[in-house]
Amino acid sequence: TKELEKIPGVITPGNFSRNEHTYHLYIIKITEQFAKKRDKVFSELKNHGIQVTVHYKPLHKFSAYKKLAKISELLNNSKRIYNEILTLPFYPGISKKEQDIVIKNLKKLNN
Repeated sequence: TKELEKIPGVITPGNFSRNEHTYHLYIIKITEQFAKKRDKVFSELKNHGIQVTVHYKPLHKFSAYKKLAKISELLNNSKRIYNEILTLPFYPGISKKEQDIVIKNLKKLNN
């Protein structure tokens, strides 16, 4: 988190004490200050073998709800946040070296 916070355009999850959060996912935001859009960051990290994903698709984007979402044009916050979020690899056995590879690649993509 400390290294990721140094990258302009990256917002890390809030700083919670170990007693308050389980962090089963590590989701960052790629904001407009980052050199590339989230989708480009996603594909380039994947091309470098980094298993990133995107979680929390807004409900109105699921086909089952599209017919029911009569106000989808009003859901600007959901749309914006969905286009910014990126789930980084995160699991109990992730090594410092693997973390550094993710950080290095994010920094490289922001140049």
